[in-house]
Amino acid sequence: MTLDDVKGYIGLDLSDEDEDLLLNLLILSVAEQMDGANSIIGRSLAAQTLEKHLDGFPCDSGTISLQNPPVTSIAEFKYDNEEGTETDLPPTDYRHFIDLGRSYLVPASEKTWPATEEGKPACVRIKYIAGGMGIPNPVKVASLMMVQNLYDHRDVVDLTRGAINGEPSKIASMVSTNARENPVIYRLLSPYTLKRRVV
Repeated sequence: MTLDDVKGYIGLDLSDEDEDLLLNLLILSVAEQMDGANSIIGRSLAAQTLEKHLDGFPCDSGTISLQNPPVTSIAEFKYDNEEGTETDLPPTDYRHFIDLGRSYLVPASEKTWPATEEGKPACVRIKYIAGGMGIPNPVKVASLMMVQNLYDHRDVVDLTRGAINGEPSKIASMVSTNARENPVIYRLLSPYTLKRRVV
């Protein structure tokens, strides 16, 4: 979603630069809500590196879920062993599989998750690559509609706090509300939205 895309959709003169700063902030704000770790659709759109930290492995051969699919590869899988030493878990010791669009990790056949340092927070750390499969056209259209909605209500949006400092703001709230309550946006995003599952 480019500045020219937004101007064309809203109906602004492409050569008029008076509101370019405002529009760029709105584009960034919507993009931050649509993609990445806090995606309102629960998916990764652009290619990105994400991390998951756990306070220990699941019991026995329990499953680990990786949020914001599609997951294309596991970049690092580290844990602190019982002695507190950071250890790499080799790819031969686990298996990555996809079920109904969600990504999971389980121990490899005849393997179990290793023991970790007792009581240490984030003693399991997984870094993975997600996204990069392209942005569906309905998601692009929904994003344009959200930008226009923010633009139409720019008098009540705290742009500086919301888009620059990343503090909770009316921007995030309005984007999320649009996704839930605008029937057209909801129908555009619904086929691509995953509910969050935390393991």
